[in-house]
Amino acid sequence: MFAQAQNVFTENFNSTTGQALPTGWTQFNGDNLTPNSSLSAYSFGTNAWVSYAGSWGQTSTNRMVVSTSWYNPVGAANDWLISKSITLTANNVLSWKAKAPDAQNRDGYTVKISTTNNNVMSFTTTLITVTQEATSWTTQYVDLSAYAGQTVYIAWTNNSNDKFVLGIDDVSVDVYPNNDANLATLAPASTAPAAYVAAGSAVSFTGTITNMGLTPITTMTLKYNDGTTTVSDVKTGLNIAPFGSYNYTHATPYTVTAGGHNMKVWVELTGDNVHTNDTLTTKVNGYSFAPTHNVVLEEGTGTWCGWCPRGAVYMDSIAKVKTDVVVIAVHNADPMTVTAYDAGVGTFISGYPSMLVDRLVDADPSAAFSEHTAKKPNFAFADLNITATYDPATDSITVPVAAHFGIALNGDYRLALVITEDSVTGTGSTWNQTNYYSSTSQNLPLVGAGLNWQAQPNPVPASLMEYNHVARDIYGGFTGQAGSLPGTIADGSTQNYTFKISLAGKTWDVNHLEAAVLLINATTGIVHNGVQIPVTMVSRNENLLMGIDNFYIAPNPVKESINLNFNLANATSMKVTVTDLMGKVFTTQSQDMLSAGMNQVSVDASRLSSGVYIVTLETEKGSTSLRFLK
Repeated sequence: MFAQAQNVFTENFNSTTGQALPTGWTQFNGDNLTPNSSLSAYSFGTNAWVSYAGSWGQTSTNRMVVSTSWYNPVGAANDWLISKSITLTANNVLSWKAKAPDAQNRDGYTVKISTTNNNVMSFTTTLITVTQEATSWTTQYVDLSAYAGQTVYIAWTNNSNDKFVLGIDDVSVDVYPNNDANLATLAPASTAPAAYVAAGSAVSFTGTITNMGLTPITTMTLKYNDGTTTVSDVKTGLNIAPFGSYNYTHATPYTVTAGGHNMKVWVELTGDNVHTNDTLTTKVNGYSFAPTHNVVLEEGTGTWCGWCPRGAVYMDSIAKVKTDVVVIAVHNADPMTVTAYDAGVGTFISGYPSMLVDRLVDADPSAAFSEHTAKKPNFAFADLNITATYDPATDSITVPVAAHFGIALNGDYRLALVITEDSVTGTGSTWNQTNYYSSTSQNLPLVGAGLNWQAQPNPVPASLMEYNHVARDIYGGFTGQAGSLPGTIADGSTQNYTFKISLAGKTWDVNHLEAAVLLINATTGIVHNGVQIPVTMVSRNENLLMGIDNFYIAPNPVKESINLNFNLANATSMKVTVTDLMGKVFTTQSQDMLSAGMNQVSVDASRLSSGVYIVTLETEKGSTSLRFLK
């Protein structure tokens, strides 16, 4: 936005009280219609416009003026808001902010000028007509330079028919320059998926330039610099009117090498001496490979929450049909609450049920599938390869993590481990699920997560409830385990970290546990990737344990092939078998006389459909198995 050199007139309505307009401002109710009773909060009475301090995306101390066109009976508005007198100088521009908050019923208006007095009949010149105002606060501009030296009045007239309400705020008259090009937007933004490309690929810089001067722009130069080289693009044959916009693409794409590149992009215009709005910056990144992005969904829920069955339904649905999601139910104020996790989620969400999507968006759980689609293209930084095994001898779970990075990073990146449990049950009233979908409550259709919620009572008794994806604990804390990753990470490197947790004193069912590992930027709070797999039991065949250790699968979830990694105490032959959970055999292969030490065996998984599978290693001493996801 242009920082004006001189202000001639301003009114932000913050000094008003009640429904009164500022001193010197007047109004005219030309329709004399009765506002709809649903608008009682505005206290219109017989007023055409009133001062109002409401939400509208503003603070309670930031007031505005409001009119309506929603009448009973229906009719067209003719409501005038007239400014006090304003004495103009050279190069003056009128600006104001406006908003019509109902997307289906957007009010429009005209803005007129009088050079004599504030009588309605004196406003014979229309400056601008806005057919439908935007649903977010939008700044409008009108050039008043033709009225230099005159004393004028400005009138805003709501002339809509059966719409809703219109707000006006921050009226200002300022001196503007003749020449001012404003680089208003720049893409790709540093956090956008398009800012991450394979090293050697090209990125085009695009965006919007706004003419904030009083002279049309016909020629300008667009430039970018990567810290070393400046590349120019002269744009000619333009005709950008004052306060008009031009969508640009720099003619020369930038070829990105490996690593991050801080980019400066700016516009140059002859005669433009206002440089506070010429320049924007971004960062583009060249990666060696694109890790698989699994979208992390953290649901805020609770047994006390009557709308939370909706969350259970959508989380259960997406978990069943998508293998590239991590689904975690974080409970609040009920027996399944993990205090630290609940507190962390609570800082992001505005109510229950809610769903954090990679901790970038607070969405309703009903948006699980659309948000997954929207966030799936985001760059994931690293593939997370994990195994998760429970050892009954030590009553502990071990989760080794191999994070393979596709890009160089510097900063506070961390790993966190979340243990979730399915089929969680309990007794007592605090385990009952409040259910507003019940026919005895709001009587709304909802089917999923094993229940027809409309047909169930409110609350659903604990005896009928099984809670899934329940967060049992988060290890490393909400922002991840400090020191789990180094401050400087090389492109292509694999960083290893192992979580080992004791289950002593826990009442969790080890047959229904899953381990989820999250890659978190502790500075921004963003979850860049995650992976979630079932916890499997360690084989207790002592002869086998003496022969094989450090058995893990990478990557897991698998892509085209399964890489089985294990250490052999002695040279041996081995049979490798892949089955589904029902025991159906999909592939079997023999490995002749593997050598002692670390070994890696690759198994083709390209023909496997998405799902959970078991891979078994068998030697003459016995067998051991691990689950994996495809």
